[in-house]
Amino acid sequence: MKKLIFSYLTTLSRGESSQTILLASVGRSGTTWLGNILSALDGYKMLNEPLRPENPTEYEARYRHRPYVEENEVAPCLKEKLENAFTGQVPRSYKWDFRSQGRIGILLEHIWNRNVVVKSTRSLRLLPWIHRTFDLKGTVILIRHPCAVVSSMLKSGGWGYDRLEQNGVSTFDQAVGEQAPASISERLRSDIEGTSTNPEILAHMWALDYHVALNHHENTERQYSHLVTYEHLLTEGRRCIRDLCTFLGEEPTEEMRAQLNRPSRTASDQLSTEDTTRQLRKWRDHLDEKTVDRVLSIVHSYDIDMYGPDPMPAPQE
Repeated sequence: MKKLIFSYLTTLSRGESSQTILLASVGRSGTTWLGNILSALDGYKMLNEPLRPENPTEYEARYRHRPYVEENEVAPCLKEKLENAFTGQVPRSYKWDFRSQGRIGILLEHIWNRNVVVKSTRSLRLLPWIHRTFDLKGTVILIRHPCAVVSSMLKSGGWGYDRLEQNGVSTFDQAVGEQAPASISERLRSDIEGTSTNPEILAHMWALDYHVALNHHENTERQYSHLVTYEHLLTEGRRCIRDLCTFLGEEPTEEMRAQLNRPSRTASDQLSTEDTTRQLRKWRDHLDEKTVDRVLSIVHSYDIDMYGPDPMPAPQE
């Protein structure tokens, strides 16, 4: 009965994709935290990971669920899936992250807040196709130091990239397969095939995601997307919120500012939004220098130079 009621209310609360905010990132980058901030805009609610498989057994060796399609490709199944996400037509309650407490409050929030923040850690490689296919309110790209992301992923179980050999499938097919532009993946095939550790595979995954997204961000003159670094969100949160709202054509709310000091439910138990220096340097206590050097070398081979040994990103033009 609860499922039927929620499904019915989902149909009633259909939104417009032109008002949808897509939050695109890599996992363990503070995505839920920023999603909570964005969904504090008046009239918004947050939908979690529409591209994540419902069945964990679907994580096959050649398809790690970081989809990629060419910008001009049709991709009808993917289009339908994301159309449902961008209009809020996902009738599974566990996919939603509501601010309200209690069933009645959640149902009322679901009905009245028709606009959607779609949080996705699997859409960065799709951004050129998404922006050609859908007219969204805006895309927010969240990026965090690759060493911090790799460190966090290792501490939380390896994220499915921990097996370098699986049923005779090559390292390249496990890490990339056909889920990236052929031009970049073929150029780096030998390096990917030479991968021998889990941190290296995670670094390639991070770099491939952001190579596509950041190139598109610059090539379109930042028309469709706004870049936020986790480090600046942590250290200059109020300015980041102002810049975000300017891009989206919205006014900041007090609830957005309040969310800055509330670690998300998926954050580490040791996360501190007050001791920012300690928070930004935690990965240095977890990764040895050889691993740090290798991760950064891989990232730089994808022409991404905004991060180096320092925890803060280099100033951007």
